[in-house]
Amino acid sequence: MEISIVIPALNEGARIGDVVQTLLRQRPAALIVADGGSTDDTVEAAVRAGAHVVRSSPGRGAQLAAGVAAVRTDGVWVVHADTRVPEDGVRQVERALDEVPFGAFHLAIDHPARVYRIIEFGVRLRIRLFHLVYGDQAMFFRKDAYEQVGGFPDIPLMEDVALCRRFIEAGMSPHLLRASVVTNARRWERDGPWRRTFGNWSLLFRYLVLGHAPDRLLPHYQPEPPSE
Repeated sequence: MEISIVIPALNEGARIGDVVQTLLRQRPAALIVADGGSTDDTVEAAVRAGAHVVRSSPGRGAQLAAGVAAVRTDGVWVVHADTRVPEDGVRQVERALDEVPFGAFHLAIDHPARVYRIIEFGVRLRIRLFHLVYGDQAMFFRKDAYEQVGGFPDIPLMEDVALCRRFIEAGMSPHLLRASVVTNARRWERDGPWRRTFGNWSLLFRYLVLGHAPDRLLPHYQPEPPSE
């Protein structure tokens, strides 16, 4: 199964070129950067590196919906701009999507401190308890299954959780590959690892258990800092 890579981006001009070039070396069928209104040179850098760029209104849900809408292959792999993937990641995703409709990688955080190993354990616990995978785990899916469940909702927050729940409600639990993707630690370093982690869990609880709308949660969310 051929796959296309979709990268949501906002003010990632300092890193997007290298990310695109690195992923293109794995020879996906296409690579699409979904830009949410960057005010730096993200779009220009992505085009120079060889990506196809689509523009959308701000918000990760809208960006991802626009990016996936531009995909012409049967498989889709969503990779964040601050994430490193295995060197054979495209091949792993292609093989997985021959067998399953939806899945993700395990998560590793690019920092040697022990606290980050505890956070990684918490991610594994969340998957085990709730079968929920996040966007920073490089989610992948068949496009027909994605369309069957209604795709990414146009919401400013929790779009990855919402899509995962739609798959689960349709009887498609996420398939976890053995390999990990490595995410940049910049969010935890900026906010403090425990504050960021407990903040994320609090938002998830309010969204899933208390039923708070993403628009209501957005003021309490600390967005990712721009790339440096």
